[in-house]
Amino acid sequence: MNFIEFFKLTRTLPKDSQQKEDKGILQYIKHIPDFIRLYWRLFRDKRIPSKLKLMLIGSLIYFISPLDLIPEMFIWFIGYIDDGFLLVLAFRYFILWSPQYVVKEKILEIEEENRLKQAKNKT
Repeated sequence: MNFIEFFKLTRTLPKDSQQKEDKGILQYIKHIPDFIRLYWRLFRDKRIPSKLKLMLIGSLIYFISPLDLIPEMFIWFIGYIDDGFLLVLAFRYFILWSPQYVVKEKILEIEEENRLKQAKNKT
């Protein structure tokens, strides 16, 4: 499954889908480098609103900050849940609220680079 197909799968999860594709953790792990590249390219793109970039920065600061709603020192495992939840939400809404034509453009760039790498590795 290429990055474009995987991205579509993660964005649209139809309830009545009959797809029997492997949606296991390995599919997510396989595409982590592509998602990192996508977020980095979107973050650097001037067409993405500054508010969205600040949202990402703020969530990362909150994640590493010792100030928390649920401190890790009292309930160590549960304390990380609010940090992770906020981080996941920020990253998800960064993509959803970004101009979709820019997101699609960046995804296509990454997929083309992946194809070129695969073609180069085959030769």
